[in-house]
Amino acid sequence: MGNYKMNNIKFLTLLFLLLTTDIFGQGENYVIFQTSNSNIPSNNITAITQDVLGTYWICFSQDVYGNIGGVAKYDGINWEIIDIEIIEFGTTLFTDIEVDSLNNIYISTFGKGILKFDGEYWNVIDTSNSDIASNDILCISIENNDKIWFGSYWKGLIKYEFGNWTNYTQQNSGLPLDEVNQIVIDKQGDKIIGTDGAGAVRYNDSSWTEVFCNDFLGLVAIFGLGVDSDNHIWATTSGNNNHIGYVANSNCESFSSLDIGFDFLPSYPVGLGVDSYNTKWIGSTNGLVRYDENNWSSFNRDNSPIPGNWINNVFIDNNENVWFAFADTIPNSNGLAIYNENGIVGITDVDEQKNNILVKYGLSQNYPNPFNPTTTIAYQIPNDGFVNLVVYNTLGQVVSTLVNEYQTSSKYSVQFDASNLPSGVYFYRLESGSFIKVNKMLLLR
Repeated sequence: MGNYKMNNIKFLTLLFLLLTTDIFGQGENYVIFQTSNSNIPSNNITAITQDVLGTYWICFSQDVYGNIGGVAKYDGINWEIIDIEIIEFGTTLFTDIEVDSLNNIYISTFGKGILKFDGEYWNVIDTSNSDIASNDILCISIENNDKIWFGSYWKGLIKYEFGNWTNYTQQNSGLPLDEVNQIVIDKQGDKIIGTDGAGAVRYNDSSWTEVFCNDFLGLVAIFGLGVDSDNHIWATTSGNNNHIGYVANSNCESFSSLDIGFDFLPSYPVGLGVDSYNTKWIGSTNGLVRYDENNWSSFNRDNSPIPGNWINNVFIDNNENVWFAFADTIPNSNGLAIYNENGIVGITDVDEQKNNILVKYGLSQNYPNPFNPTTTIAYQIPNDGFVNLVVYNTLGQVVSTLVNEYQTSSKYSVQFDASNLPSGVYFYRLESGSFIKVNKMLLLR
């Protein structure tokens, strides 16, 4: 694992002015975050969690608008966009994010292993520096004793405990399929493992048992898993009329799209969360669905402020706010939403956040990188002043001056065209006031 000092990781901190209130009042049920109304780094949200201090951690991947994504922290008032220099955001697909009892942050990726942040260092955990079985990690779940479980793409279930790695596969365990989409820990400490085509199984550290009755679910892909206060396991699946499955001990009950009272079809459930009132919140391609043990209801772009109907990454925070990502095929229909039917708690109004000031300089990694022959460089300056952005070759020679002028406090981006330059490593240097930062980029023809 490579260690990277926090003081070598540059943060782009975006602090927002508060007006007269700092949280939503009762009756304010929705907040919508998009790049057009906030400073989130992308409209494509792939994972959401909350740490032991109550801070939200959110992963963003590249979206259709060219925003390259990244990792952000949000305390309900301020966004902090994190520039992690050990990875390249534009080519990294974040799949899950979880927090252990010591407030260590774990981020899984597809193709690049695990990122771990311990409050001071960022570490990369992959097959080159550990015994983890795969770099293609789809999900994470952490037990109360900080035993960590990872679901992989066709490498089975992976456990990390006290510095040791264990790999469970179809060949050496009761795991029915080596592609693991979801893992949840129930109130007894049993692991519920959802696969991509063989249903779900329960593992209690000694034996494996089937969770859902195959007479109604069959061998299906599990997209979401949740545990309610009665220790009942809920799952969202595809196949067999897109069931939302339910199990209580050995008694099985399921709900298809036709049972609910409104038509899911042709959608399928893509995410699931359970709040402390035992209400189930289910993402689908036809909106956010709620089941309160008695009634089913849905929220979509036709009956709510949600701009998009494809709902995923459902997360319930400590204040019972429901967080979810939304998307659609129509313009401006991707982003992050928060909902609370009793009034959102602990979140600053987006309209207030529009009145924001930048308090730190920042120079982002160019995108794409490597590039051929053009790439975009983004930066921000908190104070009006003279700005100089220059590109150098490895000999220290200036090959292009991109900016050399007085600019006002704002975010900027500029395109670098290397059509007349040979392949190789180049450096770009931003200077404004007392701030100087240099980043590296690679031109490949």
